[in-house]
Amino acid sequence: MDKIITKRQKIIENIIYSSMIFSLVYLFGIAMDIELNILLQGFMVIFISGLIKFSLLNPIFLYILLVILFLISILINYYFPNTMTLVLDRVYYLFKNIVDYLTGIRDLASNNILPFWSFLIVLVSLYTAFVIFKNKRLFLLLPVYMGAFLYYWYVYFDEAYWMMALFFFLFLILIGLDKYYKTHTNFKETYTPWIKTIILYSLLIVTISLILPKNPNYIQWTWLQNKAYDIFPGMEDLRSANTFSRGYGKASNFQFSMTGYQEDTSRLGGPVRLRDKTVMTVKGDGPFYLRGNVRHTYTGHSWETEETTWEEYWLGEDFSHIPKNDRETYYKELKVNITNHSFSSTTLFSPYRPISVNFKGDYQIKLSPDYEIALPQGVYSGENYTVKILKPHRPEELIKLGVDNRKGNINNLNLYLQLPEDKITEDTRKLVKKIVKNSNTDLEKALAIEEHLRKNYKYNIDVKKVPKNREFVDYFLFETKEGYCTYYATSMAVMLRLEGIPSRYVEGYLAQELIGKNTYIVRQKNAHAWVEAFIEPIGWITFEPTPAYPIVGRARNESYDNEVAIGTSQNTDSSQTKEDLVEDMNMPVINSNEQLKNGNIETTVDETSQDTLPKLPKRMPIILVATILLLITVRFLIRFIQIKHRESKIKKLPNKEKVIYLYNEITKLNKLLGYSQNPGETHYEYAHRISYGFYTFGKKGIKDITEIFVRNKYSLDPTPEEDVLEMERYKEVLEKRLKNYLGWKNYYYGKYFKLR
Repeated sequence: MDKIITKRQKIIENIIYSSMIFSLVYLFGIAMDIELNILLQGFMVIFISGLIKFSLLNPIFLYILLVILFLISILINYYFPNTMTLVLDRVYYLFKNIVDYLTGIRDLASNNILPFWSFLIVLVSLYTAFVIFKNKRLFLLLPVYMGAFLYYWYVYFDEAYWMMALFFFLFLILIGLDKYYKTHTNFKETYTPWIKTIILYSLLIVTISLILPKNPNYIQWTWLQNKAYDIFPGMEDLRSANTFSRGYGKASNFQFSMTGYQEDTSRLGGPVRLRDKTVMTVKGDGPFYLRGNVRHTYTGHSWETEETTWEEYWLGEDFSHIPKNDRETYYKELKVNITNHSFSSTTLFSPYRPISVNFKGDYQIKLSPDYEIALPQGVYSGENYTVKILKPHRPEELIKLGVDNRKGNINNLNLYLQLPEDKITEDTRKLVKKIVKNSNTDLEKALAIEEHLRKNYKYNIDVKKVPKNREFVDYFLFETKEGYCTYYATSMAVMLRLEGIPSRYVEGYLAQELIGKNTYIVRQKNAHAWVEAFIEPIGWITFEPTPAYPIVGRARNESYDNEVAIGTSQNTDSSQTKEDLVEDMNMPVINSNEQLKNGNIETTVDETSQDTLPKLPKRMPIILVATILLLITVRFLIRFIQIKHRESKIKKLPNKEKVIYLYNEITKLNKLLGYSQNPGETHYEYAHRISYGFYTFGKKGIKDITEIFVRNKYSLDPTPEEDVLEMERYKEVLEKRLKNYLGWKNYYYGKYFKLR
């Protein structure tokens, strides 16, 4: 009979089914950083998807499994009463962590990654198996799979492109097979050439679609794009077209105005237009201040970069010029890998102090005296480069190690001490003297200025433009007393120079938003300005005067060590981000009466702060499994009673109504084989359509049975007993054949749970 699938057909469908599931869950695994090689992932997908398919097509197996689980639960609960509680606590912790992960509260715990991925395989397998083997409406696969592929591609998972191609290849084969089953009757002669044709054409369609050139020269309406980004900010964070791709876009050097800060390049300050758009992902032991531009000359209303001589070095070439002994003593060598996303630039971003750059190709980089790095050929979207850096030890450690850097050795020292003397107000000079009056060293002065700015001024990005007749620093310090990073960094750089401390104004990005282990995402709104000061005898040190950002990579001044840092928050200077609050809640509470013993701080952990799981009833698993089994059993009994009651009523009916009832039961049994009567189809048309696939049971076939039914239903003559017996015999033989074909489990499940 048609739809009795041969062994080869089953194998092909199972391969397609498991491969489709793998194409999607493989992306899930990449997103979660699952630590399984591709072969183990494939094995897990085959095993779990096969189990799900078997359970879906053999529900009685699931019932038996639940019975076994119920019995095991009783035994475990009896002999090991605490084990069930531990199991439930573990399950609760898993699903709580999953919910927190999906809602963005916290990352997925490492010990929950594999269970969650397995759970996703179960969900995808259930849906896919239902559509392919039960529902048969294959187009329902498209929204789920294509939606996932497009999402992952737009959030920069390049593997989504190839997994989508694999899915389409499999989907086209599946469509071809489905069409074949519906229209062909001679399986033996036509199946092999048909499947070869399907595979060949599917492969050709997908291959041609992949190799066809894609035209990126679409019409660009910047105003419309900006309007869409304002209404739907999340759009800007998605993968864009080839505007930033090599060969299509044109890379340029980094400008702070392109980030939404300081849109008026001729004047500092003013309104800010923050963007959530992702520009980079950074891998390394961070967080990092990623330097883009260094500014030297302050005019009173803007910063300018003086022309200096840039040196050229080959990719991979060391340009540190630091003796090996000094490198090992004063620095820690690190690598930082940076990938651009919908962003192209000739500027190579790097923490201070870079010593070499690696990038594909045989190019030369340019290096400024301030260790700005440029690659004239540019780095485009999807491309990545690695910067090797020397991270200096903390200032107090460097002093102990005997570091001895002197500002007299700085080339062009006056660049870093320059001030527009006629524009710096007397109020600013007096304030600086007041701040540093108790400081003896350059480091103490710098820390005092940094502390003053962080404590006495409000962080605010919603500010007005600075009047043209006002000097920028004076206006910030004494008039508005609020602003964003540009205000704080400019003020500190000027105040340091007033004290004879060399400083430079630096623009770039702050990478501190973790999205994985040692992986940071950098958005346009993470653009930042900060100060680097030359402190004898240490050298160049990064200072963070902006209170909305934590002090990164340097010990805090003890006088304000308890200050709250709010990370990437852009709202106020006294609140923590949601992520910080979550992290703090999970940290043990340390009592204030700390005691120093044997050089170590002894702390007392407040046990009440631990994240304890609710105590669930020990018998909960038994109750849960028992409830499911009870519901299934009740459903079976109700159906069994209904069938027996109906059969007893039928026996009392006249022969004509018996024939009608028996024919309806036969069509229900046919339905279990996949032969439903189509809407508008007559009984004769239905019998003719399915007759070639049926054996002749005894002397009568499905056409003969249909003839008996139609004749008796529409005839005024009485129905003979012989017609009733023919119908009963046919139904009885059909049930036996159906039981052999489906198996007793599927047969009884269909009879008592599916048929009405």
